[in-house]
Amino acid sequence: MKKRKFGRIPLFLGLGVLFGIAALALRLLATGELARWQARRMPQEALSSAAARPDASYALVLELARRLEADGRFREAGREYQRAAELRPTAREAWVGWGRSAYEAGDWKSATAVLGRAVEVWPGDAETRFAYAAVLGGSYRHRAARDQLREALRHDPRKAEAWQTLGDLEMALENPLGAVDAYGRVRKLDPKNRESQVRLGGALVAAGRWEDARRELEASLKEDPSDMNARYHLASALVSTGREEDRVQGLLEFSRVAAFTEDKGRVWVRLAEVSLKHGNAADAAQALEHAYDYNPYDVDALQALVRVYRQQKRLAEARRFEPELQRLQGLVARERQAQQRIGEGQDVPGNLLELGRVLMELRRPAEARAALQAAGAVGAPPAAVNQAVARLDRVVQQTRPLVGRLTPPQGP
Repeated sequence: MKKRKFGRIPLFLGLGVLFGIAALALRLLATGELARWQARRMPQEALSSAAARPDASYALVLELARRLEADGRFREAGREYQRAAELRPTAREAWVGWGRSAYEAGDWKSATAVLGRAVEVWPGDAETRFAYAAVLGGSYRHRAARDQLREALRHDPRKAEAWQTLGDLEMALENPLGAVDAYGRVRKLDPKNRESQVRLGGALVAAGRWEDARRELEASLKEDPSDMNARYHLASALVSTGREEDRVQGLLEFSRVAAFTEDKGRVWVRLAEVSLKHGNAADAAQALEHAYDYNPYDVDALQALVRVYRQQKRLAEARRFEPELQRLQGLVARERQAQQRIGEGQDVPGNLLELGRVLMELRRPAEARAALQAAGAVGAPPAAVNQAVARLDRVVQQTRPLVGRLTPPQGP
């Protein structure tokens, strides 16, 4: 009896293996994995021919879309992903690929609609939200992009690049504490990412955490002493600690930054702030005159200069700058209004055009060009976009370089 009992074991094992293979085969057929595996093995010419047929399967169309996207043929990829989504409306991969390809092809209007719908259907999918955040951020809808990134990172917190983008968005939205947290996550995930260390230092300065900023920025400068952005943030931290020895060192750091960077205007503005903090209006006025000389479109510097002139009873000089100050303040008000409307989703194409034109008048050409390109991508009239871009090109050619005539600041 025992021999018969044990003799059945190989039979049972064999049946178990057969049932397992059958279950796996059924699973592959039910999920379409077998068809996708076969599509992935097809040569490109055969795949293109098979996918072009009206009765082509979802697996064939999706594989063609994936290959087109990998080759950078985003418009064609978008069309194939759209076909795949129509063949299988519940296929998340097809919808996300459709929106992602539309974004890369410069059709942000379609990308917004497709990915917005995908987020509604698959709210817990991080990849969908990452793609949607890219579209929103590219079209200056910073608050909405931040919300999408936060939710995406809640589901998938392993992406250092996404945390860094979140930090950038938090800084754009004037939330340095949020940026500190985001950049700190990057440091944990990618300790060798020195750029995130510099950004963390800058966010710590903006958050008023001088000692933490000093530690991060000094460590960064040990690796790359030529990084003037890190040195500028370090100088800002040092002059803010309240200690005289730090203030002296900070002024020396500012002088080094001014000597080796093209963006000297922001250095002069910070030096003016330090001078005003110590009751030295004369030095502050001189520093602000330098800042205006380097960038006459810096409304904050010009406003501070007029205020200092008035404190010094130099009323004629203050009145001389007031008309230009009022013009720049009007432009800044228009910039903020356009950004607010974009953030609220009001006529995004029209307000991106307005933002690009205002940034052009404020002589911020890189930002202006980005806004105008975004306007075209979300559906602004091509003629209006092209006209604005042509005008921007003329402005860039006619604008003198922001190079000052005066010497850089000296240390104490």
